[in-house]
Amino acid sequence: MLDVDIAVVWPATQDYPLFRHNLTKIKKYFKTLNIYFTENYSARKIDDFIKYALKEISGVTFFQARKPLLATEDWADVAFREIFNHTSSKWFMSLHPDIFFRDWGKLFTTLEKAEENDLIGFPYVEKIISPYLFLMKRESLKKTCLDFSAYPDEGYDHWGFLSRDAQKLGMKIKTLSELGFKTGKDVLHLGGVSQDFDNGLKPGYTFPDPKKFFTYLYWSLKVPVKFDHLWLSDAHCLLTLLKDLLPDFNLEDNQWSQFLKREVEE
Repeated sequence: MLDVDIAVVWPATQDYPLFRHNLTKIKKYFKTLNIYFTENYSARKIDDFIKYALKEISGVTFFQARKPLLATEDWADVAFREIFNHTSSKWFMSLHPDIFFRDWGKLFTTLEKAEENDLIGFPYVEKIISPYLFLMKRESLKKTCLDFSAYPDEGYDHWGFLSRDAQKLGMKIKTLSELGFKTGKDVLHLGGVSQDFDNGLKPGYTFPDPKKFFTYLYWSLKVPVKFDHLWLSDAHCLLTLLKDLLPDFNLEDNQWSQFLKREVEE
């Protein structure tokens, strides 16, 4: 087991059935899972259901958003700082619920063997690690600015300043590609599924990649887990909309289904 506290920011309107199902299989690989529910002004608020659905998984702690945020505050900085201040493991990780590995056991075994590094993950530019999987030693993290905010005008996503500081301080940074994990072959990060789910039924909304979201939603509904009725109702409406938009698209065999099917069937 990797001595790590995993932090997940989870919109209170959302469910990630594939991720929930996967947690029952991968929780043995890490110490704690910390879910921070962010507020969203929507009639579909299902965080109580998520807490109920995950109650059988050990080592899960839930945090509720403090509201309202100040104008100067970044929601992610507030969320991750609170989780960081309430945890104590050797490593601290940001993980998005729409990332899928072909072999999760291999991932955590590899991470345990790479303990000489200070920071590990997938970069979006040279050695600037993306927040969808960002793993850093707690003691190394304490030496940085501890600012989890995004600074888009400067080209930094959330957690970007931490990578910047790690470089300035001469810390050891290792990408998962360098550790043998190839995007599209060993790992899939979808991105945008929360946005598509929240906005897909609004008039005039355009899906950035409708085939990707269609595949994700299709396999999400095949997972053997309980569903919240509000989320499920919207999911079926979205599925109907996407079927009309893409009547001939093969949901069983495409570039995303090879990962998502595995999550359902294994």
